[in-house]
Amino acid sequence: MRRGQQARADRRERAKELHDERGKRTHQEQIERLDKILGAGVGAVKERARLTRLIEEAAQGSEKQQKKSKAPKTRSDRRKAKAKKYAERAKQEN
Repeated sequence: MRRGQQARADRRERAKELHDERGKRTHQEQIERLDKILGAGVGAVKERARLTRLIEEAAQGSEKQQKKSKAPKTRSDRRKAKAKKYAERAKQEN
């Protein structure tokens, strides 16, 4: 294995190229590429499961994203969230 600075720079550059190429593909295209390289349903089990889950979540739409909001962490954020929740309840009652 080459360990010099030039070899490290080459590997870093190649990794960036691969990362950029992957960023241009959709999740479905990535699964198809894995099928082409490794065979249909063979290998990369966790990657395939992750991509399939992402595809299903995208198909379900943004309703899941709205429910998946993170809890506020700071005291002021918690107070603001609580005030917003109560305001929405009051609006629904009227």
